[in-house]
Amino acid sequence: MDNARQGYTWWAYLGFALYGLACLVVFIIVQFPYDMLRERIEQSLSGASGLKVELGHLSGHLPLRLLAEGVRVNSTPVFTRVSLRPGLAALLSARVGGAFRAELDDGRMWGSVGAPWGGSLDPLELSVHLEGVNLASLAGLLALPGGEVRGIAQGDMACLASLTSLDKTTGRVSLRVAKGQLPLAFPGLPLDAVAFEEIDLSAHMDKGLLTIDAAEMKGDISGSLKGRIRVRSQIASSRLNLTGQVQLPPAMMALMGPGAGGRDDLNFSIGGTVDNPRFRLLRR
Repeated sequence: MDNARQGYTWWAYLGFALYGLACLVVFIIVQFPYDMLRERIEQSLSGASGLKVELGHLSGHLPLRLLAEGVRVNSTPVFTRVSLRPGLAALLSARVGGAFRAELDDGRMWGSVGAPWGGSLDPLELSVHLEGVNLASLAGLLALPGGEVRGIAQGDMACLASLTSLDKTTGRVSLRVAKGQLPLAFPGLPLDAVAFEEIDLSAHMDKGLLTIDAAEMKGDISGSLKGRIRVRSQIASSRLNLTGQVQLPPAMMALMGPGAGGRDDLNFSIGGTVDNPRFRLLRR
């Protein structure tokens, strides 16, 4: 009878309290009406990126993970599923973000993202690894003048991007793209696109100046490219200052006209802007 009157110890009561708190946290994570936040998240992402971002059904999962079933960019389906695991360390430093994982119809990507607390998401810190990503699936993100870039990509990218002032953006990229197609928006060329077996690209960006350290293409048409691109807020007006060399099959060399000079390889330069590039053959 004495033991019954004593009841539970204070350790037991503490355990019950912690258990109740854990159940409350689980209930909030699982049952919180995340879809009520969809419009606000879409507005923040669209305003920060300049693209129309639409999210599918939102839900919370344990341990502490937000899941979006389907993401559309500029009305084009891009990601079948995106999950974000918030970073507690980021919250302690007045930032939002965490680790993410995105799945596409072909391929996947993962990494981390972070931004200051608030609606601007500027500057945006991003680190991404791509594995087997079909670039055609990213048409909503890679809307380039001249046509689509196609191929299967893998590699890494990291940047600290100012979304309002690209001249403050820094970053690097190392990318390999296999079995694809590259659009050629150059007046006077007999080709509007070129197929390739593989492209290896290494580049870095500092204060809005994108430097292509090395770009090698292999296939029926092979070659190399290097140089700089002064990136503008309007991507189409970005200035090009590139040089390279290309090896063409004899039948294609004949289409290049007398400027080719009967050689089996060509040196060239690319100037102008992204939406109005100027291609010029160089004499040795």
